[in-house]
Amino acid sequence: MQTKIIQKQLFLPAVITLLLLFGVFALILQVAENRSIQEHSQHTLEVYKKEFENSFNGQANSNLALLNVMTNVEGAREALEKQERLKLNGLFQEFYQKLRRTQGITHFYFHSPDLRNLIRLHDVGRYGDTIQRETSLRAQRTQRPSFGFELGVLGTFTLRAVAPVYLDNQLVGYIELGKEIEDIAADISNTFDLDWVVMIDKSYLVEADWKAGMQVLGRAAKWNQYPDVVISASSYTHAPELHDAFISGLNDESKLLSLNDTMRVGVIPLQDMKRNKVGWLLIFIDETEALRTSSVRDQFYLLFLGMIISLLLLIIWKVLGRADDQVIRNQEKLHHMAHHDELTGLPNRKFFYERLSHAIDLSARHNRQLAVLFIDLDNFKDVNDMLGHDTGDEVLQCVAEHLRPHLRKDDTLARNSGDEFVILMEDIKDEHDCGVVADKIGDEFNRALKLSQQSVDLTASIGVAIFPQDGNCADDLMANADSAMYLAKEMGKNRYYFYNKKLAEATQRRIKLENGIRNALQEGRFSLVYQPQINLITEKISGVEALLR
Repeated sequence: MQTKIIQKQLFLPAVITLLLLFGVFALILQVAENRSIQEHSQHTLEVYKKEFENSFNGQANSNLALLNVMTNVEGAREALEKQERLKLNGLFQEFYQKLRRTQGITHFYFHSPDLRNLIRLHDVGRYGDTIQRETSLRAQRTQRPSFGFELGVLGTFTLRAVAPVYLDNQLVGYIELGKEIEDIAADISNTFDLDWVVMIDKSYLVEADWKAGMQVLGRAAKWNQYPDVVISASSYTHAPELHDAFISGLNDESKLLSLNDTMRVGVIPLQDMKRNKVGWLLIFIDETEALRTSSVRDQFYLLFLGMIISLLLLIIWKVLGRADDQVIRNQEKLHHMAHHDELTGLPNRKFFYERLSHAIDLSARHNRQLAVLFIDLDNFKDVNDMLGHDTGDEVLQCVAEHLRPHLRKDDTLARNSGDEFVILMEDIKDEHDCGVVADKIGDEFNRALKLSQQSVDLTASIGVAIFPQDGNCADDLMANADSAMYLAKEMGKNRYYFYNKKLAEATQRRIKLENGIRNALQEGRFSLVYQPQINLITEKISGVEALLR
């Protein structure tokens, strides 16, 4: 059985190639998944920032409108002019509490024209200090409403709106509202369902003041949690522990950081009115669901691709197998054509010699005998000349079919050339075994050969040579069997004859002579010579003999 070389040599490279393609596709999916998650997070951050800006502007305008309403409260301007703290508290404390509940206003101030604080409605006990915040100073310089984010002394980052208050065209003081950034972040984050953290740079804070501010607001004051920043506010009950590498990344240009495989953190720098970057608003974008959805999709793609690859491998295996089968069939066909006669389908001379040589080796090793039967059809040339070569070919095919049934299982029948057939009989006991087969063949030729259109009477002459006494190699056995066949023809044809060395030598000499005469005649090497005959008594020419030399 021949090995399927193509299937073995090409299937493994095909498997490796397809697995590499599968790996590349999986890698592409992974990269695409990461990119998709990154783009989704980036889009969320951009939308959040836009919403934050809109909320900032909206809240600032709302605060300015509230300032305008409150300055028109009856008695407010007069109380501010006279710097009547208690009256201002009475007029606006309830209003402040309502604003705190409904609008998230955390700071409510009244200042004198020189920016000395008259009252903090959110912390009545603190007053009398001079306000140096940029929003207030800008309102003082421009005498127009001013607003913006500012970092307070207590560490709060607040959207402040400050407006001058006039009575009879005279400046009587300033009114100020403030809303913590976390309130704005919370409003937006509730819409987006995102958690957030406000971080402030320690370099803008005083530890004691910041801790006091956190205490006032009821928040944890972990000053030493991080080296350079503090968490001012957070939507988490317990703010997440952020690693140092993440904290250091806040100063990078990147606005989107990865906290872990599923959590992206959007970074929004916090700038005060002087454009100092005093901190960061962090929004936590949990991509677990998006990642799960993407993973399920990718798994489906990989499963589908795996099925396609498996199907392709099966098809490739089948195709390569068929290619191998075809190659094997072609090789077998070529081998058969190289070792068999095209007309009769019998082994040819080359194949017979190979079998004979192998059989001789085995017989010599095991001390056994074998025989070669050389068969030549008598007067076959007359069949070709009289009935045509097509009929002659049919005769040869018919002879091959008639010879097969008379052979033993291990015997080999071959067409030697032309009308010559040879039989290899292995493991024979003596000449009797050969004689039995030769008799059967002779009996077969005593009956007319039935062709497709007619019957033909034909006989055969058979020569037999036996190993080892008649030759110990294939060439000698074939030559001696051929000589024995010629002896059978000389003895009248239609018979078989065993090789006899003396008779064979005489026959070889005669054949050699005949061949020499034939060749000399064809080549014109004969010459006619006349030789006179002399009568020795009379010494006269009595005749002439002609000699062909």
